[in-house]
Amino acid sequence: MLRFFSGLDDLAVIALLPVVVLAYPRRLKSGGGGGLRARSSLAARMEAHNMLQKYKEIFYGGLFGFGAAVLDTFMDARMEGLSFRDETFQHRPMLFYRVLFILFGLALGWLLWQKNKREREFRDLSEILKRFRQEYGGPAILMHAKLQVLLTREDLHLSAEAEALVQFVYQQSQDLQSLVKNKLPSW
Repeated sequence: MLRFFSGLDDLAVIALLPVVVLAYPRRLKSGGGGGLRARSSLAARMEAHNMLQKYKEIFYGGLFGFGAAVLDTFMDARMEGLSFRDETFQHRPMLFYRVLFILFGLALGWLLWQKNKREREFRDLSEILKRFRQEYGGPAILMHAKLQVLLTREDLHLSAEAEALVQFVYQQSQDLQSLVKNKLPSW
């Protein structure tokens, strides 16, 4: 089928391959009768999107390696006057060589993913700290102020044990307030 393509048509096939492969819906077999298991299209897309976001460097590295292998195959086929299919199946040792392109792309993607892993973790931690400050900043100040009022009012006549408990909670509220006010350390 691919032997009829030449010139710019070859490049069109190369450009459309990733689109066709990525856009084709995945069908999952159920455990029993070999039928198709119904699955929400939105849930499948969200899962794929999350997976792509998490490992995008590795995915793009593999895609880069695949593109390099296909491009090398087309160049060799054109130099020898063969079709893409003939070049792929008549020269088996070159197929191994082209698989190395894909593995090299995956390895580069994995290295880049490892390099960016610490930065992603830092951004996640920063976002958690920001949410912590937003959610607990106001209540920590209110709790601290109300406990201070309890400790300073003379007309309440708290027992020694109750006053010790209020004093303990007051100290904990100061610690919570200092956590909310602290800035993120810079590395």
